[in-house]
Amino acid sequence: MVKKRCLIVFFMSLPFVLVFCLNATEVYDSVMIDKLARYVQVSKPTLDVLYNRASVVEYDETEFLSKLSFSCPTFQCFPGLKHNLPHIDLGDLPTAVEKLQELGKIIGCKNLYIKRDDNTGKKVSGEVYRFFGGNKIRKLEFLLAEALSLGCKTVMTIGGAGSNHALATTVCSSNLGLKSVSILGPQENNSIVRRNLLLGEFYGADLNYFKSWKDYPSGIASLFFSAKEIDGIFPYYITVGGSCPLGVVGFVNAAFELKKQIQQGLLPEPDFVYVACGSMGTTAGLILGLKAAGLQSKVIAVKVGDSPRKRKIVDLIKETNYFLHKKDLEFPIFDIKENDIFFEKGFLGKGYSHPTEEAIEAIELMKDCENINLDLTYSGKAFAAVVGHARKNLLQDKVVLFWNTFCGYDYDEIITTVNYKTLPTNLHAYFN
Repeated sequence: MVKKRCLIVFFMSLPFVLVFCLNATEVYDSVMIDKLARYVQVSKPTLDVLYNRASVVEYDETEFLSKLSFSCPTFQCFPGLKHNLPHIDLGDLPTAVEKLQELGKIIGCKNLYIKRDDNTGKKVSGEVYRFFGGNKIRKLEFLLAEALSLGCKTVMTIGGAGSNHALATTVCSSNLGLKSVSILGPQENNSIVRRNLLLGEFYGADLNYFKSWKDYPSGIASLFFSAKEIDGIFPYYITVGGSCPLGVVGFVNAAFELKKQIQQGLLPEPDFVYVACGSMGTTAGLILGLKAAGLQSKVIAVKVGDSPRKRKIVDLIKETNYFLHKKDLEFPIFDIKENDIFFEKGFLGKGYSHPTEEAIEAIELMKDCENINLDLTYSGKAFAAVVGHARKNLLQDKVVLFWNTFCGYDYDEIITTVNYKTLPTNLHAYFN
């Protein structure tokens, strides 16, 4: 339960006065437990104890108000959203669209484009490195805005040992003055896993590793208690990949960004948009966003894990659709069915994070031809699907957009300064 008040915010550059209803300085922090219970199977006795510890917390919303942004492409089309949906600029957006001329010729797709979400990370002033980027930044622009609006001091999220989402959450949280707790579980080892663990340590993540996913609900509950003791308020919990309705809005917004680039003549409207599908939030957001933007492009969701199911994606789309409609009644309700979901399952291999020969080749092609880095877990398998389909002459006369979700910056200068032995002991096996 949140007490609210109406604030009038004056913008010198705009010819109008915006009335924005925002959180007041008091929040009942049981709302954070509600978010946890929705996505984590915490036992009822533990939940009862958590709710008994809930309290009214006061906080200063001045800093939050100063960070708000109203520049989203989606807000421009549905102005009612900016009155009800806090947003903070975290990414270097819009990301570029580039035509892959030579690579397209090699694989047999003459109209091949790439969306450079690998470049969402903003460069730090006076530094030689960039903040971590990739597709998760778009989701965090809305999720962390809500965390700040609720007065939270700590953000908690979950993922595999080398989770890009957990790392992006840590980096963005740090940039906003929030603490970050990462709940990590088993993942097939590779260089990106090791890189992300070292970067997490560098950026100050509280890393917590569980060798079995069965142990994490009780572990999260324990960390929830600890955060309350330290901060005086429960932490803000973000589910895996940020793939909840509020996080999905980040890729609804991305679809409107793409529409604007099409209107600017940067690329024709794609026939197909290829994207890696893991926790499903990126896929769900693009499908809903393209529909809302009036584009006919079909999203080809390349399965990179065992979780994605058409039914789950449809449910996530519908939940996000109703969420946005509730925030702005002008946002339409769409009838999206399982038949509207286009899955590509043939490039998964043995499972999540297991390398495949097709992905290795696709990564090498992209690096050799365009000097763009992909990874074996997500973007490499997604681009392998593009290569495979092109070689079967399925894309010869089509306009294809490959959405690169991987943050492929060179972090060697940072990670060489981090000793893996400073990580929790149960993570050392990834380096041994």
